[in-house]
Amino acid sequence: MSSSEIKLKSRPNGAAERFYEAPPTAEYSQMIGGWLRTWKEYVPSCYDGSRPVPLVLSVHGAAHHHADRNTAWQLVAERENFIVVYPHCLIEGIKFNSWNDYGPDDRMPDDVAYFDRLIDIICEKYNIDTQRIYIQGQSVGDTMASTYVFERGERIAAAALLSGPQGTARFVSAETGEIIRRPHCAVPVIRTHGSEDTVPLIGSVGKICVFGLRAPDVEDYSDEGRRAKWLLNIQVHNHLWREANGCAAEPRIGVRGRYNWLVYDGSPADYVFYIVEGGGHGPYLDMADNIWRFFFSHYRRVNGETERVESPWNIEPDCGAIALADGAALAYVDNRPVQLDGDGRTARAVNGSFYVPVGFLERAFPGARVTGEQEGTAARLVTQDGHSLYLAAGNRVAVCDNTLREMPSPQVFDGCLYVAISEIAALVSGLHSAEGHGVCYLGPHEGLMSYDLAYAIKLLLGAEKEVPLQECAAMELELLRAREASGEEKYEGGEAKVFDGLFAKYLESVEAYRASQEDER
Repeated sequence: MSSSEIKLKSRPNGAAERFYEAPPTAEYSQMIGGWLRTWKEYVPSCYDGSRPVPLVLSVHGAAHHHADRNTAWQLVAERENFIVVYPHCLIEGIKFNSWNDYGPDDRMPDDVAYFDRLIDIICEKYNIDTQRIYIQGQSVGDTMASTYVFERGERIAAAALLSGPQGTARFVSAETGEIIRRPHCAVPVIRTHGSEDTVPLIGSVGKICVFGLRAPDVEDYSDEGRRAKWLLNIQVHNHLWREANGCAAEPRIGVRGRYNWLVYDGSPADYVFYIVEGGGHGPYLDMADNIWRFFFSHYRRVNGETERVESPWNIEPDCGAIALADGAALAYVDNRPVQLDGDGRTARAVNGSFYVPVGFLERAFPGARVTGEQEGTAARLVTQDGHSLYLAAGNRVAVCDNTLREMPSPQVFDGCLYVAISEIAALVSGLHSAEGHGVCYLGPHEGLMSYDLAYAIKLLLGAEKEVPLQECAAMELELLRAREASGEEKYEGGEAKVFDGLFAKYLESVEAYRASQEDER
């Protein structure tokens, strides 16, 4: 597949800011399953139908038919020569019928069947590589894309799901702990969340909340609020996709700037949890490019089975990185858990620095040796390449290759010499430190520590105990029912009134469409 260059149009000073100039899409409509459905298509200028091209479905959030203006899929499609389709919910102002909560009596269609037929229409119209059909959804579009991938995963080569408001009680019984909904088959999935997402990410239990029941508010960004988001929304999706894809229990971690990720290698499919530190509800305009290059381009579905594709790009986890959690006796070194020492000692966060038993330096840095002098109060580290670092308790000066270096004072805890590892790692291995939320990550790239990555590391190292999904589901139901009773989930003016007004306009559009079809005949 040949790539063309992405080009942006300049904007004069003082003009309204625009992130990019999106190539225009074309809108289409057709009666599908007895309903008038609309969608938009983007066909790259280089498409000539001579060979099959991939297809990406981009599913809009909330109730707005303009995902083509909120993402950069057209630009990426133009460069990589694939077709993008933007499915629309039935009526602008009413969300997709995800999980088919609403039936015909509720005047809502089967949107899974709609997506099925839409894919068929596109495959009949264009020369589509049916081994390379992908789906991406944002917010409520994530909810609908998840619904489709759960039920029709055999049609999808890979899925990218962003910030969807669907909680644990959607998938797990609060009474029995039984998983009541799981993916139909393995699908490579990348899930993305922004750390500053102000939209509560739960609220998904039956008809009481399809139109907007929300809980609890986490706008204060406290660790308590972030933990609630993890327990009520993130944990269950991580669990279900890792299980469905046959993933390893231990992830490979990557930190680059504000992007954090955990890659769970799977057989037959992988799962990636992707976090944007400082990111909001989205969508992030560079995500289309990231999703295509680092994820979609690596997979196809052959005879119903996932197959990896060689690609010049990859989500590369860090090599030689070290992760520590305050109070944990384990560390994560080069993506594997190891003991800090043989006596069960733990890492300690003291005065803004992370301290470890000095003997751990041999486990942290390949080929390093630690020798003790004045037992328990001083030690010498000799690296694999022969560099020497002498450290003494209570002394803010270390001797490095016979030169003086200032760093946090080594401390003695329980008769053992502890040293501040961030400064040592930077000195002997060039590792960068990302710290926060009781976790220290030392990696080859500069980056920021998100709460979600910190929580995942704490779980890996035993500093945090995983809460059973049944408890999470019960917690969510309690919150949802409290919100329902208070009436806070209702739209201003009444949900039924809003729906009836929009539905009347929809019926008018159906009559106009039928009249236009008659005129054409």
